[in-house]
Amino acid sequence: MTIFRLCFFLLLIGIKTSIASNSKIPFEIAGKMILLKATVGGETGNFILDTGVSDLLLNSKYFKGKPGSKVFYGINGEIGQLAVSHVTLQIDENQWNNVYAEVIPMQALEDSKGFPIHGLIGTTVFRQYLLLIDFDRLEIELQSYEKNGESTGILIGGLPNEILPFKYKGGTPLVTVYAGEKELKLTIDTGAEINLFADKLLSELGSQLEQMRQRSVGGLGQVVNVTTVGILKGLRMESLFLADMNTAFSSLTHYNIYAGGPEADGILGYEFLSQFRVAFNFKKREIYLWKREPVLLAVEK
Repeated sequence: MTIFRLCFFLLLIGIKTSIASNSKIPFEIAGKMILLKATVGGETGNFILDTGVSDLLLNSKYFKGKPGSKVFYGINGEIGQLAVSHVTLQIDENQWNNVYAEVIPMQALEDSKGFPIHGLIGTTVFRQYLLLIDFDRLEIELQSYEKNGESTGILIGGLPNEILPFKYKGGTPLVTVYAGEKELKLTIDTGAEINLFADKLLSELGSQLEQMRQRSVGGLGQVVNVTTVGILKGLRMESLFLADMNTAFSSLTHYNIYAGGPEADGILGYEFLSQFRVAFNFKKREIYLWKREPVLLAVEK
């Protein structure tokens, strides 16, 4: 669920943590979203792990905050008001104190999914640790960094098949992916159920697209767009080819205007991430990928 706002706050200073040096946290897959059980202010519920946002976002249905001067922009360009708060976040046995949070409406998201969603947990919460996502074990792992920014724990499963350096667009990691010889700049968003590329790429990637159809795509806001969706084939990293993926095409104009950082050609979500065991090294700004056993592509009808 990529969200971008007029300002991004990265309040690492002041966040006090109490977690194990290598902490494993179970998660569930709901639809194509990673759900963690977490507690904020005594309220326990479903939180989406979302590298598409930088901060902790809370659902205004369950949480209150002080009125803020900022607004947020959804992926479709809609505008919403938000409130702010500082909270204690508890996930399993791990606790973060004095976490900056933004409180926004998420009714449209809840309605579309059919179950309560209490909030989204963004990258700021985890940046002091290497974040590993293991889809086979259905758990995330937080590993402490060594002085050089390495974390030897990730090598237990062998060397990664690919190491991707990244920059930040807003609070979201941005990597380079290739379609033939064309270089694409794509953000990695664990909260995106489907890949979303700029519609200007439709003609350029036409030879790599199959099963084209129309579908409604929405986000946190009330605006829902009808967009083109197809099976995208033949994308690769430097040396690693990706499986065929469901990919939507829509305007990313608002996203690129209001999210800081380089212009993005698109967003890679669950369709990409679920192919790998994935680790985010926020200190070195690298993403590590280990190939999983082949996963059957679920084609939507």
